[in-house]
Amino acid sequence: MSALRIDANGLHYRELNARLREVVTDANVTQIDLENVYGQRYLGTDLHRPVQIDIHGTPGNDLAAFMDGPRIIVHGNAQDGCGNTMNGG
Repeated sequence: MSALRIDANGLHYRELNARLREVVTDANVTQIDLENVYGQRYLGTDLHRPVQIDIHGTPGNDLAAFMDGPRIIVHGNAQDGCGNTMNGG
């Protein structure tokens, strides 16, 4: 069990989501802390493994779309479409 921190400051949503998907494939990572999130959209999209993702800041539209398994906790505000088409989590 381990936690991992990703600083989203200045990262385009595609780059941030690519890093998030890469990290989730590591079975040893059980928690991911996303710091300095500012409007990046589609976070958690299409993830299919139980992992906790703590988001610090304001994620953009369609948070957790098509997600099945992770748990997302937002420490801040969220924009439109949270959990839109989410299968489970």
